[in-house]
Amino acid sequence: MPISLPNLDDRRWSDLVEEGRALLPLRAPGWTDHNASDPGITLIELLAWLAEQDIYRLNRVTARHRTKFLELVEGLPRPPRAARGVVAMRLRDPDAQPPVAVPATTEFEIPPGGLTFRTLYPLRVGGLSLRALQVGDGTTLRALDSEAPEGFLPFGDDPQLGAALYLGFDRPLPPGERTSLYVPMAQGGADDGAPRSRRPLRRHHSVETVWEARDAAGSWRPLKVRDGTRALTRQGHLWLEGPAQGMQAARLGSVTEPLHYVRCRVTAGRFDVAPRIHGVLCDAVEVEQARAFHGLGRRDGIAIGRGDGAPHQRFALPAAPVVRSSLHVWSVAGDGSVQAWHARADLAASTPADRHFVLDPTRGELFFGDGRTGRAPEPGQRLFVTFRATAAERGLVRPQPSLRLADSPHNRALDVNALAGQIDAAMPLSSWGGAAAESIGQAIERAADAREARSRAVTLADYEELARTTPGVRIERAHAIANHHPAFDCIKAPGLITVIVVPGLPRRRPQPSAGLRAAVRAWLAPRRVLGTRVEVVGPTYLEVEVHARVRLLEKQRPERVQRAIVSALDRFLDPLRGGPDGGGWPFGRDVYRAEILQTIDDVPGVDHVLELSLVPAGCAPVCGNLCLKPTWLTTPGAHHVEVV
Repeated sequence: MPISLPNLDDRRWSDLVEEGRALLPLRAPGWTDHNASDPGITLIELLAWLAEQDIYRLNRVTARHRTKFLELVEGLPRPPRAARGVVAMRLRDPDAQPPVAVPATTEFEIPPGGLTFRTLYPLRVGGLSLRALQVGDGTTLRALDSEAPEGFLPFGDDPQLGAALYLGFDRPLPPGERTSLYVPMAQGGADDGAPRSRRPLRRHHSVETVWEARDAAGSWRPLKVRDGTRALTRQGHLWLEGPAQGMQAARLGSVTEPLHYVRCRVTAGRFDVAPRIHGVLCDAVEVEQARAFHGLGRRDGIAIGRGDGAPHQRFALPAAPVVRSSLHVWSVAGDGSVQAWHARADLAASTPADRHFVLDPTRGELFFGDGRTGRAPEPGQRLFVTFRATAAERGLVRPQPSLRLADSPHNRALDVNALAGQIDAAMPLSSWGGAAAESIGQAIERAADAREARSRAVTLADYEELARTTPGVRIERAHAIANHHPAFDCIKAPGLITVIVVPGLPRRRPQPSAGLRAAVRAWLAPRRVLGTRVEVVGPTYLEVEVHARVRLLEKQRPERVQRAIVSALDRFLDPLRGGPDGGGWPFGRDVYRAEILQTIDDVPGVDHVLELSLVPAGCAPVCGNLCLKPTWLTTPGAHHVEVV
């Protein structure tokens, strides 16, 4: 809900009159008639009426003023946003030659006469079909279920060097031609869920992959690839260029059908979390929910009216809402000269010579200046525009089994009507990102949230929060320690902040890669307090084994209870999900014998513990507590639990 502005003065007329009367004995002691019939009281009431009007105007802050205040904090209301989606295409005749080229900006619509979606990239539809997905660890191959609703792990649940995703196609990739694949991400299973920077990161901070194709000799040869998925960690395009040597069909793994295989193999680095993708789409392209408006040619404008020289002229566009970045406005004078006009948030800083205008994208209206703040269109000037219109939040639709080529002026200008009989199109995924224009109240709320957001690292909590929100990485936990150097535990290091970051991998002992540490360090460096130094490290793990003899209650199955005890101890000592509150073992917290006893005692079927000792890795068993250093975490070892 919108944030209410404060009431700057809540006094009413009656309050002002009473205040004036109360001052009479102090300011005019000789004034003794305070009745309403006295002319002086009438004057007080008149002045109170005037003051009340001033107070009313004082509390009125217009939408124009609020917008200007928001501009000062870079929080102007956001315009309508077009939804995005993915359109997959296939040939009606799979053996058609040559493949069909679909140019960028081709418009498709949901039949009958529904929303229009335009392609953002050119696409070459070659009829390729993906028949098999397999994952390999370097020695064995395992088939993947591409129809699983929760998605699948393309490199396994704990990717190692050499792990590979194998894609089996029904035909070889065309030599020297780009084949488009699209990789949608499953929710919550990849780096794609981590915060992003304004400028998209093209490469993964740690992982390096290579794409290879199996040639006629049975060897794997590198492919030229343009990877928009950042090593399969974010949703995007893959453009693979077929090898000049050709490809040979082969039987791999558990798939008996001979297929033409390409693979993506991890060659260096380490993932923060295991990527989880929703599938691989062939001959697919990203689309925007918008429709182009222009003249007969793509660069020809639509006439919206003539100027008359009057101040504050306004012109309506033929469709709305408008994609603001797509709008181009120009005028043509009587002598044929062409002048471009430029959009501004307002005309307050515009001069009489500036050809500026203000766009209302929701209504599709243009507002021009008065000749003093912004130039007014002169008499006889014809105004032309090209733009794209969108349905904004109404563009959020579910998967569509069928789309048809739109019979639109833009498609006729592209000369793509022949595609209607050659390809079939569908939207296999729900669209995303569409939103209506932001109201002033919503923009105020967002600006207030941004004011409270951490943008500078001052406190230890700031360092931890900023480290967790580093763009392009996925960090499970972060912990900051002041005046501490990780290499010198017993020496105080003034001005040094040590930040310990914990990703999700590798399992049991998550450890940040060099690339992850460098990314966090680069993110914190410009946000730290001057004079401080930041060290970004991974945790040190103390492996803890529990040796115990446990007495069971009567009629209990020893094997089941023993497994339950080991599982409970593993959970309690887990660095990411363990600890007393289940949020991960606290950094530097000792392992208390009493808590281990309590963990075992809480297992159903346990009567009491007969013997218990804790064994730190590489050391002898101890009967007391285990001490940890500030940068240490626990990890469970191989417990030995005897039940009697």
